[in-house]
Amino acid sequence: MGYPIENLFGCPTAGAGGTDLESCMGGNNGPGFGWDDVGTMKFGLSWQASPTLTLRAGYSKADQPIAASQVLLNIIAPAVIEQHFTVGLTRQLGNDREFSAMLMVAPSNSVSGASTFDPTQTIELEMDQLEVEFAYRF
Repeated sequence: MGYPIENLFGCPTAGAGGTDLESCMGGNNGPGFGWDDVGTMKFGLSWQASPTLTLRAGYSKADQPIAASQVLLNIIAPAVIEQHFTVGLTRQLGNDREFSAMLMVAPSNSVSGASTFDPTQTIELEMDQLEVEFAYRF
């Protein structure tokens, strides 16, 4: 997944004069999303507000895995989110039953860069996320 899209230029069917079949899509050296390793910092709190209620909150901050030179293929997987915030709760209902709810918000973030095949085009990847979960355990 970390191989850059430029590896495609080594593929003989890509029209760039390459001779390495392993550089074609699906090959062992074929292009991927070009993601970099990221460092992540996470912080979370859990508070037992009462014998039957637990409250939770969290924050996560990560480096950007997508370089500006890798935006083209990442159109299909625009993982540009760098931070998210979460809150949640669990309520004990008795008889080994519980109800949980959670909200996650990831603010909008973007990465821009030139198209690999047409450097006069600029591609911008942007994403924000909102997630709501409910669970009932019995």
